[in-house]
Amino acid sequence: MATYFISDIHGEYELFCKLLKKIKFSDSDTLIVLGDFLNKNKQPIKLIKFIKSMPNIKAISGNHEYYIIEYYQDLMWKFRERESILKKMQNYFPQDTEHISMDVIDYIKKNPFYIETQNFICVHAGVELDSTGKVIPMRKQNYKIFIFDRKFVSPNVIPVNSKTVLFGHTPCHYTNGTGRIIKTPRSGCNSNSRRMQDLAKVQLDTGVAHTKMLGILRFEDTEEFYVYKYE
Repeated sequence: MATYFISDIHGEYELFCKLLKKIKFSDSDTLIVLGDFLNKNKQPIKLIKFIKSMPNIKAISGNHEYYIIEYYQDLMWKFRERESILKKMQNYFPQDTEHISMDVIDYIKKNPFYIETQNFICVHAGVELDSTGKVIPMRKQNYKIFIFDRKFVSPNVIPVNSKTVLFGHTPCHYTNGTGRIIKTPRSGCNSNSRRMQDLAKVQLDTGVAHTKMLGILRFEDTEEFYVYKYE
C-alpha cells in the first residue's frame, strides 16, 4: 500500500502504463496526477479514459484541462468562432478527436484544482505564500494560481508549513538540465532525507515532450522511478 505522485503526462498513455508496470502499481496503491494529462501526444483521450476508470487514481486539473473546458464552453456560445475553436481543441487531441465524448468532458470539469491532506498539498503550478512564508489557506487563494503560477518554482520560494507542496507545470530540466524530479528540503533538513515531511516542496514535471521521460515519486520513502520513451 503506497501513495504516488506524477504530473504533466501530456497524453503519453503507453509510457504512463510502462511506468505503472515498473512500480507494480496495484489496487491497494493510490496515485495522484497533478494535472496536464492532455496535449502534446496522440493518445490523451485514451489516457483520460484509463485514469477515469481507475478508482485509486485521483487527478487535479492543470492549465491544459482548464483551456479545454474554456474551449468547450465557447463552442456553445461563440457560434461564429466555432471553426477556430475546434482547431484549437484539435491541438489537444491530435489523433484522438473522434473519441471525445461528454463523459470525458464531464470528468475533466469535475476534477478539483488542488488536493490537500494532513501531510501534503497537491497543485498543478504553485501556491501563494504570505509574508512569513506560510501557505495561505487554500480556500482563500485564487484558483488560477494553482494552475498558472510560475513564481513558486523559484529556488528562493520555500514554504515553511509542515505540509509538503507537490507541483508540476514548469519542467524540471529548465533548472537541472535532466528533467529529474527536484526535491527542496526544509530549512535545517538533510537534502538526502528519505522522509516526505523533511521536504518543503517537490517539483514533478519531467518535461516528457523534451526529455522523453516520465517520473513518479513515492510518498512513503520519496523514492523516484523513471521510464524512457525509447528504452
